[in-house]
Amino acid sequence: MNKTKNFDFLLRLGIVAMLCLPLTAKAQVNISIDTSNPGIDISQMLYGIFYEDINHAADGGIYAELVRNRSFEDDAQEAVSWEPYTSAEGDVSMSIETKNLLNKVQKQCLHVVTSGVEDGDAGVSNNGFWGINAVKGRQYKLSLWLKVKKGTDFQAMLKGKANSEPYATAQLAVDSKSKDWQHITAELTSSANDKDAVLVITAKGDADFSLDMVSLFPPTFKGRENGVRADLAEMLQELHPRFMRFPGGCFVEGRETPDNAFRWDRTIGPIEERPGHENKNWGYRTTDGLGFHEYLQLAEDIGAKPLYVCNIGIWHGGVTPVDELQMWVDECLNALEYANGSETTTYGALRAKNGHPEPFNLEYIEIGNENNQNDGAQTSDHYYDRYKIFRDAILAKYPDMHIIANVAAWGTDDPRWLSDEKAELVDEHYYRSPEWFAANFEKYDAYSRSQPKVYCGEYAVTHAFGTLGNLNAALGEAVYMMGMENNGDMVSMSSYAPIFVNENDPCWMPDMVRFNSSSVMGTPSYYVQKLMSDNLGYKVLKVTEGKKILMQNQTQPTSDDKTETEVLPGIFTSASMDKSGEEIILKIVNTSDTGETANLNLGNFNTKGGELIQLKADNGMAENTLSNPTNVYPVSRHISFDNNVSQLFIPPYSLNILRLKGE
Repeated sequence: MNKTKNFDFLLRLGIVAMLCLPLTAKAQVNISIDTSNPGIDISQMLYGIFYEDINHAADGGIYAELVRNRSFEDDAQEAVSWEPYTSAEGDVSMSIETKNLLNKVQKQCLHVVTSGVEDGDAGVSNNGFWGINAVKGRQYKLSLWLKVKKGTDFQAMLKGKANSEPYATAQLAVDSKSKDWQHITAELTSSANDKDAVLVITAKGDADFSLDMVSLFPPTFKGRENGVRADLAEMLQELHPRFMRFPGGCFVEGRETPDNAFRWDRTIGPIEERPGHENKNWGYRTTDGLGFHEYLQLAEDIGAKPLYVCNIGIWHGGVTPVDELQMWVDECLNALEYANGSETTTYGALRAKNGHPEPFNLEYIEIGNENNQNDGAQTSDHYYDRYKIFRDAILAKYPDMHIIANVAAWGTDDPRWLSDEKAELVDEHYYRSPEWFAANFEKYDAYSRSQPKVYCGEYAVTHAFGTLGNLNAALGEAVYMMGMENNGDMVSMSSYAPIFVNENDPCWMPDMVRFNSSSVMGTPSYYVQKLMSDNLGYKVLKVTEGKKILMQNQTQPTSDDKTETEVLPGIFTSASMDKSGEEIILKIVNTSDTGETANLNLGNFNTKGGELIQLKADNGMAENTLSNPTNVYPVSRHISFDNNVSQLFIPPYSLNILRLKGE
């Protein structure tokens, strides 16, 4: 074909293409909201949080302690995280000591001997949980126990890892004549920023001394003694959770022996009187510095109702027989008395002694964690019998307690309560793909209203979530959450799992909040949780959604336009009304890679507009990182309505929440 003929061919092809262009179809979504006949009530307890000590969520996480292996119990042979330190020539020897200890609870301490130190200081250093975050101007509280055989001029320092000038120094008020254990406190104020600092404890010249319970705290959330890390607690508070489920999870059960379970009464009182235990399920020892009292205090401080999960005599690898459960029942009832009893009760008096005279008003308790599996060999044994024993004992003393039961937590998408015993709430767990959550938007529509109500206690996208947790995962979860709202008469409570991961030791992925010694960020799932919690309505409104196929050369629809009544793939909607009935909350999720134009019709609800909040990205694989924590982040703007009608572009990969005030 020659050039002239080729040009003519291309020209004719272009003309044909232009003539065909008006016939190309484009979709618009019609969304109508009926405000004249509000539907069911939405549970105002729907959105809470689930805390478990996993991924160093407690020690090295929200528990503000900066010293790792503070009681020298992490290893029987060596002082993990501790190193010899000298500022000049000399030798330092460290050894684990098991005699002449601080008390009956502590089983080990550190014996330090320095020699050949003539013109300097020598002792030991601790690098914390992958670095101690020294912040310029920040004051740190030091507490330690010291027993001196030989030594003078003891001091503590915050330093960089290199042997440079210290950021802070405090002289320790040690009685060199005493041979007993001494409790020493001091304050250190850093003169520099260093997220990888170390704590150093030294004596002048040659010395021989023992250390135990070496503790260093930064300022804590709300200034609590033995409190929690402020930035991580603020991330929880920003979710405005209605409740906080604790302390697990598998952490409740433990592994190999019941001594590795969470035993609440071993986690209260002075920290030197807490033995700690092996967190066998997640691979590290826990100090239990974040104990039962601190959990209750944290829930109160973030405005959440506490939800305690009790052990029912089951741990990973063993059980207490059903006819020998009284010890575990008593342990549960004692915990409730600590939380709720008056100061005239044994455990209520202990709570008051520990700094909280008023009851914590614990109203929710879960009987066991994932202990009702279809396979009884999997951390399950006679669950319904155990449930009845605990339920009856609890209600006999606390008749208004909300009691949550277990149903199968894995191996099924259809867990059921298979007992004639009465249950108020059952705890369902789902770890699935984004597609599964979106496909189950209407899951609870089909639930019989005669069965127990649902607490969806653990759910998250754990398949196809990207590296740390991407937007696709978050949007799938958002769709599922909208389905829970639409069934607020059936689904009373829910909580994403898990919350925290220290980036230096992840053993479960993904997680809602990622952090290191100095920084923290939320994944897209975190922001979905926040947006859904902040925009929870009171009554469900009926939404009618359809799709209209328009020819691109048309500016107005005609009677020949095709209207489809089925839900548009990728677009999910729900609507609710606020408590006053004067505001509509419309939620629209687009899980597809194509944006759609939505025609919004509010019927007889008069409004001029309101706020549009969007969580979106150009790609569903978008994630946040500690270096770019707001890559996927909610933004808001005003949206206007004319005669209660508006047109809104719904971007691909987006959660869109409209709050429209009536006139």
